Amino acid sequence: FSGRQFSYSTNEEGYYSISLRINGECGWSAENTQSIYFQDTNNGFVLSPNPASSTVTVEIAEETPIDNSAVRMSTGTKTTSINYTIQLWNSSGLVKQVETDQPRYQLDLTGVPPGFYYVHVIKDGQTYRKQLVVQ
Repeated sequence: FSGRQFSYSTNEEGYYSISLRINGECGWSAENTQSIYFQDTNNGFVLSPNPASSTVTVEIAEETPIDNSAVRMSTGTKTTSINYTIQLWNSSGLVKQVETDQPRYQLDLTGVPPGFYYVHVIKDGQTYRKQLVVQ
């Protein structure tokens, strides 16, 4: 199998298991399984590290143009403040929610039990979601 490659793509972020068996001169090899985490980088924000333990950094993509109609009356200058809502969800519901105007935010995970969670980022009326593993 030396030198052979394969590729796989998915539209869904998450953990995937890939199993491989090789058929050679001596027959089939034992099955080799690897787990891989696919992260969608075009989904509005990035989580790092993932898995996380005490904090996770939420980096929100700023491709959304600023509304030119937001003008301060006193100076006539544009306001560049965009508000974001960051939510942490588990299977039972909302665990934590914060509001920020910063596109890079350190989300404190102190007291959050290990498990699988979803981080929602709400900006400009759109909700973006990514899975987070807390260790």
